[in-house]
Amino acid sequence: MTSPTPVAGLDGTYRHSCLLCRTGTDTGLGFLHDAPEWAVAGLTLLGLPPEEAETLVLELARDDGPATVVRVRVCEDCFTGTDLRTTAMTLGVAPDIPLYSPRV
Repeated sequence: MTSPTPVAGLDGTYRHSCLLCRTGTDTGLGFLHDAPEWAVAGLTLLGLPPEEAETLVLELARDDGPATVVRVRVCEDCFTGTDLRTTAMTLGVAPDIPLYSPRV
């Protein structure tokens, strides 16, 4: 049985909510790279379908010079259940959300 979707905030949106479960959270992480595919891969490892991850990157990507930056909010419960939990990546508390880029 799936959990019901949490009620939207007072402004009618899920702003400041977990990308995966829509519960309000102040934790998250981000992806930084000159190729947006890095962010798509990271979002896919978080559990988003690849098509949804691509769409989200196009919506959220912020051009930061030569790099693309995508920041998302993810709660600790959802992060613990993803493939990223086995990496060195950790969540940060907004506004200090860590950015991750591939090691070169």
